[in-house]
Amino acid sequence: MYTLYLRQRMPKFWKIFTFLTSLILIGASPCKITEYECTNKQCISTNKVCNGIPDCTDFSDEFDGCSVCNSTYYGEVGYTYELEIKMPTERQLPFLCFLNFTAAGGSFGDLIQITFESFAVGTFESFTTDGCPDGYISIAEGHRANSGGRWCGSAWGYSVYYSETSNVNMTLMLNKFSQQDSSGYTFEFKLSYKFLRLSDARIRYGNATRKSYRGKLAVGTYCDRLLEGCSKRSCRIQSPNYPGIYPRNVSCHFKVRERNVPPGKHALISVRQANFHYKENVPKFDNSDKAFKIWDQCNMMQDYIEILDGWGPSATTLAHLCSGETIPQIVSSGPELMIKFHTSPFGNPFHPLPLSYLPGFELEVEVFYVKKESPSYIEHGKKCEFLVTTFTSTTGIVENPLHSLPPNTTCNYHFRGQSKEIIWISFIKYHVTNERSDFNTGDCDVQLQIWDGDMKNENTVPLIGQFCKDDKPKLCDHTLLKNSSREPRPCGLAESYISSGSDLTISQSIRYGSVLYPVSFVLRYEFIDLGQEGVQVSRNPCDRLLRGESGRISSPKITFLYGRGGQQDLSCTYHFESSEYQKLKITFSKMGFGNKECFSSYNADLDRWICNIRSYSNGIASIKIAEYPWSDIEITRGCFCNNISEPLTIITKTARKVMITFSVSNMLMNEDYRSYFFEATYEYIPIQNEPNCINIWKLRKLKGSSGEITVNNNDYHLKTSEDNHTITFCNQQPWLIEPEDALNNFIYLKIREQKKSTHVYVLVKIEYWYILGVRTKMHISFVRFTETLLTLLSYSLKVGACSVIGRIIINIRGVLWWNFCRGREGISSLRGWKFRKIQL
Repeated sequence: MYTLYLRQRMPKFWKIFTFLTSLILIGASPCKITEYECTNKQCISTNKVCNGIPDCTDFSDEFDGCSVCNSTYYGEVGYTYELEIKMPTERQLPFLCFLNFTAAGGSFGDLIQITFESFAVGTFESFTTDGCPDGYISIAEGHRANSGGRWCGSAWGYSVYYSETSNVNMTLMLNKFSQQDSSGYTFEFKLSYKFLRLSDARIRYGNATRKSYRGKLAVGTYCDRLLEGCSKRSCRIQSPNYPGIYPRNVSCHFKVRERNVPPGKHALISVRQANFHYKENVPKFDNSDKAFKIWDQCNMMQDYIEILDGWGPSATTLAHLCSGETIPQIVSSGPELMIKFHTSPFGNPFHPLPLSYLPGFELEVEVFYVKKESPSYIEHGKKCEFLVTTFTSTTGIVENPLHSLPPNTTCNYHFRGQSKEIIWISFIKYHVTNERSDFNTGDCDVQLQIWDGDMKNENTVPLIGQFCKDDKPKLCDHTLLKNSSREPRPCGLAESYISSGSDLTISQSIRYGSVLYPVSFVLRYEFIDLGQEGVQVSRNPCDRLLRGESGRISSPKITFLYGRGGQQDLSCTYHFESSEYQKLKITFSKMGFGNKECFSSYNADLDRWICNIRSYSNGIASIKIAEYPWSDIEITRGCFCNNISEPLTIITKTARKVMITFSVSNMLMNEDYRSYFFEATYEYIPIQNEPNCINIWKLRKLKGSSGEITVNNNDYHLKTSEDNHTITFCNQQPWLIEPEDALNNFIYLKIREQKKSTHVYVLVKIEYWYILGVRTKMHISFVRFTETLLTLLSYSLKVGACSVIGRIIINIRGVLWWNFCRGREGISSLRGWKFRKIQL
């Protein structure tokens, strides 16, 4: 009787006594630690004691005044146990109940899962002050500081608590009953619990192939952690007790740091939501409470996440978030990042619908590197200012900073070229996500401005464009279609912006920071070099007049003149005019002609370079040097159409006026000044050994029905000067022979017979000619003879007409007669003569 009285009057003492006794006699007891030993030695689960149902056959598990409170509960892995506290009577108020759940390791588990099946304890009044005046529950874990947070009110849904340790202490306190509407007093407290192995907690710790590193727990704290080395392992930041409900009144500091940074690199820390795959294929519910609340909107609840760029006192707050469905990606500007997680002192064990959502949060940590000298990040403590100059690169890509920007940030991108350069920019991508309508709809939360100049150095800078909200700049987004098998066309001028001078500024302002308004843009820039040697002489910007005694010339680097700038053909002419006592010496150091099918060869007989074009289908690219002994008479000195590996020099011979023509046809859309180019130097050199060969152009311009030209025979030297009727000067100068009558003439040329066979070279350029009254251009012919008598007939005779030769320019060595005839006179006498013609 005394023992029964003690059990009835001192239930707490009895339980403690029974527990200690069971530990002492555990070796002798037939029951496990998860079981209660009945008086008759029967073993039942401890959660069945005092549950209102006699489970012991001797009814020893149900006695007067027994309670499930003030007990320790064990369990085995793989089993689910239920526990319910009945509503106390008013006489029992204030009601205090302690529950302990212990995972004993091995088959008894390492962690505890507690599920609130039904919960109605007191009333929930406030998150911050005296939020649970009538009653509450609190949870503390072994070897962790007690946060003092409380839950109260009525909960619905599926609320689960997962322990961080092997020991959970739960306290239930009920001061008074709360009246719910008109239904009277309400009290419900029913839960189920089970024990888990660490290996089964895969959502929290990962699996065998990919374990999650949650950081090192700071001593003496509930949830402060340090995560390092995340570049080499899978790091996760999780709310306390994830993936279950988190405790109240806790402040957690998660510090992430990367120490191992490769030389020349800069480390950035990225955190992003990890559990998206748990939220797929779920029904759509009202999202009015799912949008993230920010900054002052979090004052009421005070459960928030604060992300700081850095650790110390100078760390910048990137975002202050609360509520919501998912956390956007957040990136630090350096190798350190800190996340603060704070919960209010009071709350309700509420789990939102749908049930596939997990409470709390989990963030993946990723470390990536960018070049130390790059506009991909802002150095800590500095403004968002970037300077792009032509000295770094004449063309390139600029992207938005890869890290998150704090609120009220303005980034300025300054493009600065040389004095004769302009800036060409094209936006390949521009996108602002999470455009919100609930913040200052009349203002521009994200703004982009393009200024035609440097905003720092100039008072008034023209604004090229300004874009806000749904407005976007001109896009060249087809460039994004580029892949290994597709080469999209270059950006056109209609898809781009071009400065009027050597400076351009792009400014972007973000009012609430890029965490809330993630901004991504990619732009291509190019400094266009407008500088050219000489003076422009026509509307074509690359037709130039060179006046100096020496200097350099090069092909234009103006992209807009080439295929990539929208042009198919290019023709640039460089004019030189010397004095009577000078020749022009040109030395080419570089030549490039793309993939045109042409090659240059040197003709020793002509002493000049000629272009041999294999195909015209892909166009032609060449450099032609021409002399003008008379104003409208052109003599080609050389033609080049393939790349050179060493310098090449040309010295003019016949005229004061020289023109170099650089021409390209049928350019491809990706070709520019790097495909077709040349560089050269020039200088005027004095004429030597030809003092009498000055201003003789009038003497060598001949007319008449017939005549005779005598020049020096360099290939054959006679014994006496009397027999060698020669002119010993101006051998390099041409002769111009024109008929008296411009119609119905052909030319008859004859060379005097010599004692020995003489190689005679005649270069004939037919400037223009007439066939049946139609003026047509004629090509150049070179004829080499070994005959003692030469008759050269124009090309017009081969088509069966005695047409007119308009003008003929001849360079010869030897003695030459010419005669003009009419009709078919003299044609029959030429039949059977041998000659060959080489087209240049």
